[in-house]
Amino acid sequence: MTIYLAYAGNSKDPPSAAFQGLLAFVAVVSQIGAAWTFSRVGVVDPSHLRGAVRRLGLLRVRSVEARRASEALADNPQMAVGDRRELLGALSVRISVIQEEITEAMDDWYAAMPHVANDVANELMSQEDGQ
Repeated sequence: MTIYLAYAGNSKDPPSAAFQGLLAFVAVVSQIGAAWTFSRVGVVDPSHLRGAVRRLGLLRVRSVEARRASEALADNPQMAVGDRRELLGALSVRISVIQEEITEAMDDWYAAMPHVANDVANELMSQEDGQ
């Protein structure tokens, strides 16, 4: 299209009304296509959101399991040393899994909306520095 316009610009006769209409139509279609393409920028893909919410649900389940393990330790002060070690080991594993799932949930948000995730991460860092 650009090459044709450059070529036609050297002619002495103006383009016909039909051709001008065609150029206007192509320009309008191009503008609508560009607007539609850029309207998706910053919109969260439902699959990313679904994955992030699923991870949050798993985090809730894992945190309940960890809380129950810690309550079992607190509620049984007479627990045998071997049983206490086993329960502490299970609690440690559950907390490690929670940390990994938090990291994966953050990665989901970095993939879906990196600018929002960066803003939140910066806010959290500034809160940690202020403490």
